Amino acid sequence: MNLQKNFNRLKRKKNLSFSRIYRMTGISISTLQVLAHGNQNNIRIETVIKLCNYFKIDIDDFIFSDKNIDEIVARFKQMDSLNLQKNVRYLKEANNLSYKKICIATKINLNTLHILLNGNEKNTRIETVVKLAEFFEKNLDELVIKDITASK
Repeated sequence: MNLQKNFNRLKRKKNLSFSRIYRMTGISISTLQVLAHGNQNNIRIETVIKLCNYFKIDIDDFIFSDKNIDEIVARFKQMDSLNLQKNVRYLKEANNLSYKKICIATKINLNTLHILLNGNEKNTRIETVVKLAEFFEKNLDELVIKDITASK
């Protein structure tokens, strides 16, 4: 993942302080500091989406891309909704999968999966979302933003 690197590149390019990003996004300074210097796997998807909207970039590019930041910003797609719960439920049912099968294949804790599907999807860690996207062979935009149930 290039989340930490891309965050730091965007922050530098736009000459932004943690305080400024906090004021514009509501993301705590401590979370921004963890992202800039610490463990990017514990960052929540809600935080990533807020940053993508703020920087006007695509989720997949923000997390994975090694491209020039100008290219990443140019590819931005408007992201205004979160369909993670609905999409994971749909893919689970469409593929006739049990929670247990998904957990074994992705190494995601069963409680984590239940919380995602029955609780607050915005608090899901990005590491969990990446594992699910890889398992279902979807990119992050497809899994998190788009409503894939509409194309059935």
